[in-house]
Amino acid sequence: MLDLVADVEMRAAAFAVARRLQDENGGLSRADLINGFRWGDGRIRLDGHVEGIWKPREMDGLLSIKTAWPRRRRERPALYADQRQALREHFEAADVLDYNFERGGPDQRRNQWLLDANLRRIPILYLMATSPGFYQAFLPAYIVEWDDVRHVAKVAFGFDSPPETKRERRIGIAIARRQFDHAGFREDVLAAYRERCAISDVAGRSHVSAAELAPAYWPVSALPGGASAGVALSKLHRSAFDADLLGIDADGRVHVSERAAEYRVGNARRLQPDAPMIAALLGAEGTRIRQPERPEARPDRELLDRRFQQFRQANLARVQAEASGQGRAGGTGLGSRLGACPI
Repeated sequence: MLDLVADVEMRAAAFAVARRLQDENGGLSRADLINGFRWGDGRIRLDGHVEGIWKPREMDGLLSIKTAWPRRRRERPALYADQRQALREHFEAADVLDYNFERGGPDQRRNQWLLDANLRRIPILYLMATSPGFYQAFLPAYIVEWDDVRHVAKVAFGFDSPPETKRERRIGIAIARRQFDHAGFREDVLAAYRERCAISDVAGRSHVSAAELAPAYWPVSALPGGASAGVALSKLHRSAFDADLLGIDADGRVHVSERAAEYRVGNARRLQPDAPMIAALLGAEGTRIRQPERPEARPDRELLDRRFQQFRQANLARVQAEASGQGRAGGTGLGSRLGACPI
C-alpha cells in the first residue's frame, strides 16, 4: 500500500496542472498529458498514452480515464464536426456517463482500478478528445457505479465530493456538456484560421484563442454554429476585443478605441501603460482581418455588425461620461474627442 497522504498531494498537483494548462491553452495536448507534472526527482504522467484507464505506479489509486478521438481514414478539420458529435453523445445522458470497461472483463487489472475508485470515492480526471491529439479535462469526475454485468462504469461530475442526488448529477453533466461545446467551438475556429491570429498573424494554439462574435445578451439558441460564430485572435487582441477596446465591423475592418492608449497588462495597479502592447493594438487600426479559406467558416456578417455596434456604444458612452464629468468640474471638456474616437 502506497502512502495515502502522498496520493492526495499528487492528485491535487495533477488537478492543478490540468486546470492551469486548460486555462492557458484551452485544453491539454498529447505532450501535456505525457509530460504531466514534476514530482520529486521525476515526473508523473496524466494518462497512460495507449491505455484509457490510468494509474501511475507512484499513486495509490486511479488518476484518469480517457475517451480518444474517433479514428477515420481521412482527417480533415472541415469534417471534425462528425467525430465531435459522436463524442458529444456521451453527454446526452440525463445525469451520468457510461464508460466501457477495457477488454478482459471485470477482473482485468485496469477495470479493477475503476471499481476501487468507485468504492473509495476517489476524484479523477476525465480526459475527452475535442480534436486529434487535444483533450478537455473534466474534473473532478467520480466513478459512481461499477456494473460487472454490462461492463460499464458510471461517471458523474461533482465539485468537492461525489454528487449524491440526481439533481446534482444533472447539474454536473450540464456544466461538462457546456465545457465540451465551448472547446469544440474553439477547435473549429482555430482550425479555420490555421491557428493564426486574424489580425496579427501570431501563430500557435498557446498564443491564439477563439473570440465569440455574438454580443453577450444574445440567447444561445439564436447563435449560428461552427467557426462562423467566432474569430481567431491572439491573447492580446482577444482581451482588447472582449473589453471593447478593439472592434471589427461587418466588412472585417479593425477599429481601435482611443482607450487602448490606457491598456495595461497584468496588475491593474501598475502606474505606466505597457507601451509595446499599446503599439501593437494601435497598429491594427484600419487593417482588415485575414479570412478563412472555407467560405462557410468566414465570420457571420450579422454577428460582426451586432458586436461592432456594442463596441461603438461602449466607447461612445465612455467618452460622453468623461465629457460630462469634466464639464461639471469646470474643465475644458472632452466633447471634441467624440469625433476623434475611432468608433
